[in-house]
Amino acid sequence: MPHMNMPHAMLIDLDDTLIDFTSDTESSWRVVSGEAAEHIPDLDAGQLYDAIVHTRDWFWSDPERRRIGRA
Repeated sequence: MPHMNMPHAMLIDLDDTLIDFTSDTESSWRVVSGEAAEHIPDLDAGQLYDAIVHTRDWFWSDPERRRIGRA
């Protein structure tokens, strides 16, 4: 069954609550994406990384989301 290969949990951190975004987060996200791809069949590490960056940039680009996200 395809769902048997899904991760048991996901960490989603769009600000710097859990991950320190003042340091080198780009390489950290690349490592995490690569590790996830090793465990999930057909997951492309580059596409996952690109989706993370796109979502992060989208989220923080809106002043109202930024205000609420920082609260």
